[in-house]
Amino acid sequence: MAGSSEGTKRIRYDPLLVLKALLYESENIMTRLHNSIECNKYDIVWLSRQLIIGYPSFESLIKKPIVYDIDDAIFLSGKLANLQFKISAQRASAVIAGNDFLAEEASKYCKNIYIIPTAVDIHRWKPLIKQKLDATVNSDAFKIGWSGTSTSYKYFIPFEQSIKKFLIDFPSAKLIFMADKFPHELKILNPYIQFLKWNADNEVEFIQSLDVGLMPIAHDKWSEGKCAYKSLLYSACGIPVVITPTGVNKKLLSTADIGFGPVLPDDWYEVLQVLFLDRLLGKRLGGNGIELVKKDYSIDVCAPKIIEILKQSI
Repeated sequence: MAGSSEGTKRIRYDPLLVLKALLYESENIMTRLHNSIECNKYDIVWLSRQLIIGYPSFESLIKKPIVYDIDDAIFLSGKLANLQFKISAQRASAVIAGNDFLAEEASKYCKNIYIIPTAVDIHRWKPLIKQKLDATVNSDAFKIGWSGTSTSYKYFIPFEQSIKKFLIDFPSAKLIFMADKFPHELKILNPYIQFLKWNADNEVEFIQSLDVGLMPIAHDKWSEGKCAYKSLLYSACGIPVVITPTGVNKKLLSTADIGFGPVLPDDWYEVLQVLFLDRLLGKRLGGNGIELVKKDYSIDVCAPKIIEILKQSI
């Protein structure tokens, strides 16, 4: 299904967009300056990732104890971002890292490191009650889906041909993306993608409607730092996952039988075929995902731990 070309122009090629970007950044800087001063009225400050994205700014203005929360390898974004991360971690009374990889890096600058995964609100992200499925293939559409930002479309490129072959061989299967803009860069998959504009109010319902949730990522250091939130959202909704087995994704797959971790392009075709032909398998894997998230990754489990860290850091 064809997508609109609206919003595909790069900022640097349009003077008006450049001006808008500069005005936005100026407003953002002034807001952060105000926030950095105002936060000293409180007993403790929660700093998530970066005060201003990409470079150090007003961290020194924060005089109260800081709990620094990181869920991405922001220190790999460049020298200034790395310096910003170092300053924030050194200033922090405690660092909450979303995984072991992030915790190891933060431990170079702060002695109080806590590993708490990115938590899922299971009261919102929960399974949709579906009719009992037969073990054999039925006539219902088989929905393979992905939700995220367009910057992650690049991770699909190595697997486009395999996913296309699957969609051709099993025409009742549908590939649906929910994102900020249509994936024009996926030239091979373009004609097969059903696109939905991302909307916070509709994202849960979209994921609940899927038969398989996808999360391809790269095998690199940046991906090692990712906290697999997309995989956790699928699992919380009882959706079996097909995900790149890197970082936390790999940990999830080794902890519970929640889906598949294909590596080679042909592997993507094979696991999608398996899930298409055996719907009860997908249901069983989805059930395992629900239990895993409830046990280790829900806000009900993680929130009390964070509260205790905040109390200890004052």
